[in-house]
Amino acid sequence: MNNSSTSTIPQENATTAIRVFGGISYALLSTMSILMNTLLISVLFYGHYQFRRLAFFTLAWQMVFCDLMTQSVQLIVAVPVTLMGQAIYGHPTWYYVILFVDTFAYNATLHFSALMTLNRLCVFFAPRLNTILFSPKNITLTVGALWLYVLGFCSCYNWIGCKKAFSETGFFMYHDCPERLSTFGIIFRSISFHLSTYLPVLMLIAYLATFVYIRFFFGRQNRVRATTIQSSIRSLARDKEEERIQKARRQREKNFLVQ
Repeated sequence: MNNSSTSTIPQENATTAIRVFGGISYALLSTMSILMNTLLISVLFYGHYQFRRLAFFTLAWQMVFCDLMTQSVQLIVAVPVTLMGQAIYGHPTWYYVILFVDTFAYNATLHFSALMTLNRLCVFFAPRLNTILFSPKNITLTVGALWLYVLGFCSCYNWIGCKKAFSETGFFMYHDCPERLSTFGIIFRSISFHLSTYLPVLMLIAYLATFVYIRFFFGRQNRVRATTIQSSIRSLARDKEEERIQKARRQREKNFLVQ
């Protein structure tokens, strides 16, 4: 998602070679993404009964749906407009609705990725929060709440007067906003920019922290626990062996006395 203004858009039309190369590149990448998601869908269907109670499984479905929305917009808008180098659709209402779907899908992907990261963190660091947010009973509520939040968040773009557009000369999507935004509009665009920039960084840090914990601490705890259990088993075995020896000795003494 690009927050560029109209002043940053190239004014000259690209050459035919650039347009063809750009359009074919968009088409190939989008087609490959759709094929990979189709393969993932088949895997998710295959493991439905085995993994349906896992939060990760539910979140994976949401992200597949988001990516399919994004790639569909690319094939409908970006590819043909890039190849032709002009606004072949004009600017009807349905055109902006489709571009709004791109904004919605982008933000949904971003936030569901963050939610999946939070799920991985909670499994190891906050089991109680993991139960509250990601248990089989609550995961549907969590996912539904996030969808509503993303819809409201994206609707704010239209509220402040920003429309999603696709540049026929620069070949990228951007938000065309009024030159003078309201105070709320300025704050909202700042929040949107910082979310897009820093939320992926936070997710990367979270995954690194999880990796370090699993690599250096989680395994060590299991090894210490296993060593403790093994020591207890050996100690118990020694005690039983000594008890058996003592019992056999007493039996021999008793037999000797009886004789």
